[in-house]
Amino acid sequence: MEPLHGVRRASASASAAIAALTTAVYVVVILQEGNNSFWSVFPWVMIMLIGTFAALASALALGPGVGRLSAIAATVILGVLGLLAIFSVGVGFILAAVLACLAAVSYSSTARTS
Repeated sequence: MEPLHGVRRASASASAAIAALTTAVYVVVILQEGNNSFWSVFPWVMIMLIGTFAALASALALGPGVGRLSAIAATVILGVLGLLAIFSVGVGFILAAVLACLAAVSYSSTARTS
């Protein structure tokens, strides 16, 4: 077993969990406000879910190439979402992006040592 195997799986899993929780909080807040319907924010929710599933794919990936690309995709998507939503739920997405970045870096360092 590679030395960083547990780090990358744990950080990618934590990234996916935090992104999913942040997405759920966003949907609940939007629905409780009553100003917007779910369908008006549906495109944003889908982008959030794509970032979440990219982080999950990184955690579940069998090969290092797929895992690294998924972690990079999750980092970019969740990072951009975090910056765009910095005054509401952005902190959660930024934390998820940092964890996905840690997973991507651990995939890269594992590939270099092999």
